[in-house]
Amino acid sequence: MQKALALCMTALLLLAGCLGTEDVEEVIEDTLDIVGCGDETALNYVANVTNATDDLCVHEDSLETAIVDFITMIENGPNMETLDTTVGFSMEMSEVYPDVSVHYMETTVMSPTGFKSTMEHTIDGITESSEIIISGNEVQFHIKNSTEDYTVRMKHGETFEDAMEMMMSDDDDEDMGSDDDDMGSGDDEMVCYDMSTHMVLYEYYDQMTCEGDGYMWVPASSGPSDDMEDMGEMADFGEVDVNDYTQYFNPLSATITGFAPDETGFTFSGSLNIDDAPFSYLEIHTDSTFKVLGFTMEDTEEEDNWVEFMMIESGDTSTDDTIALSALPYVLFDMSDSGDGDSGDGDSGDGTYWEPYYGGYCEWEGHPDDDVRWSCKEDQSDSDWENWWYYCELHEGDWYCTDDYGQSSDYANSADNDRYINGYDGGDDGGSDDDFICDNGDTIPWDWVNDGYPDCEDGSDEWDDGPGEEEFHFYDNCTDDNGTYECWMDEWDYDNDGEFDESHGFDYADCSLESNGSWKCFVGYVDEEYEEEIAVYYCTPFVAQNSAGFSIFNITNLDDSLCGMEVTDEIYEFDNSAFTMPINLIWEDCWTEGNETVCEQGEIYYDVNTTMLWETTHENNYMDCDGDYDNNTSMCTEWIGNITDADGSAFLLVHDYGETLMMYQYDEATQSGLLISVESDDDDYDPEMMFNMLDGNADGEVNASEWADFGNQSGEGMTDDDWNGILMMIEMFDEDNSSGLNLSEFVNMMENMDDMDDDDDYTNEWSFDREMLDCDSDGDAMVSYVELEACINEDLANDGFGYMNASDIGAPEAFDMMDMDGDEMLNESEFNFLNALLSNSYDDDDDDDMDPETMFNMLDGNGDGEVTASEWSDFSNSTDEPMSEEDFGFLSTMMDNYDDDDSGGLDFDEFMTFMSEMEDMEDGDGEDIKMYMVFGVLPYGADIDDYHVELAMCDGTSLTDIECDDSVYSVALSEITVASEEAAMMAMMTESIVFVDSDESGTLTTGDFVMINNATLDADGEWNFARLYSSEAGAYTDENPMMSMLPGFTGFIATIGLLGAALIRRE
Repeated sequence: MQKALALCMTALLLLAGCLGTEDVEEVIEDTLDIVGCGDETALNYVANVTNATDDLCVHEDSLETAIVDFITMIENGPNMETLDTTVGFSMEMSEVYPDVSVHYMETTVMSPTGFKSTMEHTIDGITESSEIIISGNEVQFHIKNSTEDYTVRMKHGETFEDAMEMMMSDDDDEDMGSDDDDMGSGDDEMVCYDMSTHMVLYEYYDQMTCEGDGYMWVPASSGPSDDMEDMGEMADFGEVDVNDYTQYFNPLSATITGFAPDETGFTFSGSLNIDDAPFSYLEIHTDSTFKVLGFTMEDTEEEDNWVEFMMIESGDTSTDDTIALSALPYVLFDMSDSGDGDSGDGDSGDGTYWEPYYGGYCEWEGHPDDDVRWSCKEDQSDSDWENWWYYCELHEGDWYCTDDYGQSSDYANSADNDRYINGYDGGDDGGSDDDFICDNGDTIPWDWVNDGYPDCEDGSDEWDDGPGEEEFHFYDNCTDDNGTYECWMDEWDYDNDGEFDESHGFDYADCSLESNGSWKCFVGYVDEEYEEEIAVYYCTPFVAQNSAGFSIFNITNLDDSLCGMEVTDEIYEFDNSAFTMPINLIWEDCWTEGNETVCEQGEIYYDVNTTMLWETTHENNYMDCDGDYDNNTSMCTEWIGNITDADGSAFLLVHDYGETLMMYQYDEATQSGLLISVESDDDDYDPEMMFNMLDGNADGEVNASEWADFGNQSGEGMTDDDWNGILMMIEMFDEDNSSGLNLSEFVNMMENMDDMDDDDDYTNEWSFDREMLDCDSDGDAMVSYVELEACINEDLANDGFGYMNASDIGAPEAFDMMDMDGDEMLNESEFNFLNALLSNSYDDDDDDDMDPETMFNMLDGNGDGEVTASEWSDFSNSTDEPMSEEDFGFLSTMMDNYDDDDSGGLDFDEFMTFMSEMEDMEDGDGEDIKMYMVFGVLPYGADIDDYHVELAMCDGTSLTDIECDDSVYSVALSEITVASEEAAMMAMMTESIVFVDSDESGTLTTGDFVMINNATLDADGEWNFARLYSSEAGAYTDENPMMSMLPGFTGFIATIGLLGAALIRRE
């Protein structure tokens, strides 16, 4: 009251002229309190404050912490467990480039029961928009672009929480809920940060101590990523990601330098301080209580380049119930037509592979570098061509291309052909009108003949009866020798007497004098298939390695003239010059693949004490390594041989496969060198040389210990299997029983080993087929193992496999398996089973399919004429693949379905019926069994009580134009649901259709499948298409407009078919 009275008196005195204005200001200052922030470290410090309060102070760290929390909420979403209100954000972005302008607006809100995200994207005046709403068990999508404009509302079978989790895990690019962002990641290293000095305080190790002392606890990786991508690359619709922008706010570098009031509160301004960022200026918006509302980042050099994020605390997240319900977008893919997965994408019925370009563009010789062929790209507006093809067709705006017809300039006219639709019979303009008839009667297009690939099953379309390529030799001189030419090289004067000691003779017509004075003589035609490769010198650069590292390769003092030259004389005599190659070196070998240079490096170490040479290289996995493999570094260290002789130019490397002469050059000054090798045929080995290498004591015999000692030189050691293999081989070929192999026996072993390698499998040529009387040497009507062994060994010898014995072909195991009563003898029945097993197992003409009667007798352990599940289990448990309890239960249930007389077992007829139907179901084969995989566009499951399988006759080339007659069969999924493939197979014994809930989710989801048995299906008419129908929506799943979200759906679904085949096929 006193202050008000003083002000009134001051006003009266001023009007009376008793006071001047300066006097008035002094009176007011003395009279009024100035309320504000008196903390000099605050952003809004008031210098002449008379009534200071900390509640009015705003510090830089508090604002930046609020922005970090806001960004974390944007990127990771709110905590759904504690969310009790509506939260969200809006993002608005504007960017201009020389050729394009972009505006983007996104609004995302989330409540405890709903989610809504709306996006509008405008590029050069063309706008596309989309919206997704998830509310309870409903989901609503809106799409509007140049080709689509629809809104669709659907119900799913999940809870709101499950639906949100599915959406976020399905879409890594979704902003709220993304798990792969840098900021806020639980895996980030955290640091303590001092906002006043913008320094990281590494002496603080925990959040509590850091924040307790007034500092910020922030992720060390907060802020922009290292790779500042050009924002101009984001020119295509749908590629805006908030993470591309939030990364430029880094609390460790941002500074705030001023503030001013605005219509909603205050705006604090500052700088981002990020090098090469598209934005530099920062504004943080707060209300009057300094609560952060959002922030703006701007480009100071271009006013139309900016992005703004604002918090949202209200919004409607419910769907529009005036929009009619649609079924979720699902399709049933017929895997019965997908084969075994061999054809892959675009494989037509005639075996031709087609690559689709849906909505794409192809042009004959469109790319200047693609000579005499088609060039294709995904869209005609694309600047770069994607690929080239020999043959392309155009159908309803989509291109389909293949290389399976060979190369022909006639294919320039292939665009109007119909091979893709109708298959190829040689009758269009794209190729030859005549067919080639294979020797077996099959026909193929003439374009496929002599194309390098055998298209006829008998290979009769591939031959080359032309003369081949002409081959010439060049000589220094040729002289006339009574009607022929004698030609020679100057170096063929070996004794330097002026007369050549070797010459080649030719007819006059075969030689001609070249302009350079040399003679060119025709020697014949080269058969490319059998052309002998010319041996050349191959050089590999290396540098020495020591404790100081390794130097850069320098070829200055090295002579590389030998590299690439043809080897004319491989004989090398070692001299007494010193061996100078470094004991530790790094080599690099480079070659060209296409237009790229590919290089491989390795390290070589020479152990002077043991003469062993070791090499370390990078291998992708341990299977490519014959030595010690380090899983952490993927490095493989292998023994490559022992150096047995060496001088200043070469060394002899002895290894498991023989010996290799390696030449080298090494310059000590540059520490650089060349390894020079001669490429030769690995199969060309000298058995005598190998024998001498193995014969360690040079006594003329190789025993198992000597062989093992040599193998241990590799450093890998001999395994028990290796040792037993050596013992077996020596015993097999040791004709004089000396416990070792002499040279003749060793050569015999090596030749027989080659024969076995050439035969793929010796067992394909041997089969045991003997009567019991042949083997029952003591006439007791029983065959012991000793008798069986003698019988098999005699049979092996008669068939040319004398180097093998009964143990080698598994006779002991077969004997034990067939000795069903365990008396260590085979009766006539057991012998016949073994005879059938051995004769069948090695019969190459029988495709390894055992005779059903033999199998039945083998399984019928007690010989009562019936096979029970227990007998089957006993037989399986006697092999190396015992039956599990789960498998036994399944087998028992399956067999019960075929036990027509309820005898507890299957007689032979029941057994045959059982095996036949099991084979049909396992293959998914024949026209009776149809299998359909469920594939959905969205990640949400559908209510199986609501959805039905319906069968109908339909026409159309794609899902978007399909037209169907009334359904001839309909059944709810809940009525035919089983939880496993095993249960499905059992159900198919009595049911015509089953739905397999593969993931046991209780809902219809991608990866589930439907099985239909046409033979027992009671439909009201014919059908060719299986559909899914929602009773509540009154609509089919394939009618949902969201099916168009999959461009090239037909081609894409073929890939899904491969997945489906893997899901349902069981061994």
